[in-house]
Amino acid sequence: MIAMDADDQLRQRMAWALSQIVVITPNQIADIGYSEIYLNYYDIFVRNAFGNYFDILKEVVSKYSTF
Repeated sequence: MIAMDADDQLRQRMAWALSQIVVITPNQIADIGYSEIYLNYYDIFVRNAFGNYFDILKEVVSKYSTF
């Protein structure tokens, strides 16, 4: 709904497209406990929608790396 009603509709659509490219799970996130993690992950795409793809990957790896 945000992508359809927000003032930055192009940014929201770009973030959604990026989230379809850099996929974290092939299944739906059904557990409510994991939804906050996914929203934080999605916010990376919103922040970097018009930025560099390398910056997106760098931020994803730095936040969600288990090393």
